[in-house]
Formats: sequence, C-alpha cells, structure tokens
Amino acid sequence: MYINIKLARETLLDPVKRFAYDRFGPSMLEWKRCTTRSDYILAGITRSAPLYIGSTIFMVAYGFLGYLQSGQYWRYVTVAAIMVFEMYTVTRPFHPPILTYFINPILRRVTPHHPYLPFQALSLARKVSLSIFIAINQLAPQYKPQAGAAGSKNDAAANEQIDRLTHLGRALDAETKRLLALEMSPFRDDHQMEGRARDQLKAWLVRNEIRNDAGVSAAIKQAIQRRSQGSEEDVVEVTGNSR
Repeated sequence: MYINIKLARETLLDPVKRFAYDRFGPSMLEWKRCTTRSDYILAGITRSAPLYIGSTIFMVAYGFLGYLQSGQYWRYVTVAAIMVFEMYTVTRPFHPPILTYFINPILRRVTPHHPYLPFQALSLARKVSLSIFIAINQLAPQYKPQAGAAGSKNDAAANEQIDRLTHLGRALDAETKRLLALEMSPFRDDHQMEGRARDQLKAWLVRNEIRNDAGVSAAIKQAIQRRSQGSEEDVVEVTGNSR
C-alpha cells in the first residue's frame, strides 16, 4: 500500500506523468523510456493505432467479400469519429470540453460517480462505438429498399424489354413481307402461278419447321432404325429358308 501511494504521489506531482496518466491511464506507468509529453503521446498513439488500422482493414475486407453492406458508410464514420476524438484528447494540454462542460457536470448532479478522466472517456467512447456497430447491424437492413420497390423496377425493366422485342418483331415482319413480295414479283400478273408458288412456299416452310423440330427428328431416326433392323431380320429369315 505504501509503494502504491508513493507511486501515485509521484505521478500526481509530476506534470508530465499526470498529463500522461489523465490520457492513457495506469498503463503509462509501464512506459519507462518516456520522459516528455511528446514521448508519452507518441507511445500512446503507437499502441492505439493497431486498433483503428485493424478495424478499418476488417471492414474493408468484409465489404469486399460482400458482407456488412448495410450501413457501411456509418461504420466508417463511427471509426473516424472515435479516432479523431482520441487524437484530440491525447494531444491537447486540457481536458476535452465535452467532458468538462457536459458529461462530468451531469455525473455530479445525477450520480455519485467520480468525474471521468480523459482515458476513461476514451474507453467509454470505444464501448459506445461497439454499441453503435451492433445497432447499425440491426437497424440498417430495415431501411433497405423494400422488395416491392425492387419488384416494380424489375417489372418496368421487363416491360421495356417486351416493348423493344415487340418493335423488333414488327420490323422483322415488315422486312419479311417486303422480301416475300420481292420473291413473288415474277408471278404478279399470273394469279394462278402466284397462288401455287405461295402454297409450295408455305408447304416448304412447314416441312422445314417440322424437320428441324427435335422431337420429330428423334422420331424419324427411331423409325429409320426400326426399318433397318426389320430389313436385317428379313434378310436373315430369307437366308435361313434358302439354307
């Protein structure tokens, strides 16, 4: 107890150590090589940097993989705000105004809690940021565009595609009629030959369409195979009879 009291007295009486204790907490007592405020600030920032760098890399990696898409902007804002608040707190020779004029006066009036020191405020801010992350994960998906809105956009796109296909079909039909009229131009004066040519052309189109059908082609192949098998059986039977 005597050693702890002696260490606390030395820390409070030394302006540099008291400055470092207010901003970095009891962990600064282990920084033996620090003698000036700049040394303590540099050491504190060096120990805090991996937290923010790791958090940023984690969010970027998860965003690149397709996770944590909802509220991604506000996560970055939260991390940046906490980082700026910590940098401001540890580099200024005075306590943060929000701590001096807002948080601590409320604590004195409402609770018996001791006034917060800057390092305690930083610890509280990190905990609040974690709560904000959890809230973003829970609330951000609720503010996504509704499925109905997405469905209406998809319906509009589908209708636009249908209209485009309709116009293309009409243009193709007009071009087909023009080509057909061009092909039938030699028979324009002979109505009988024109009618026969039209009938033969229709018959050819129908036969071509039927032959190109997969089911019809398969049926024709099966019929040919059966016929070939039947002819082979007839040849075998005739050969046997002759023997």
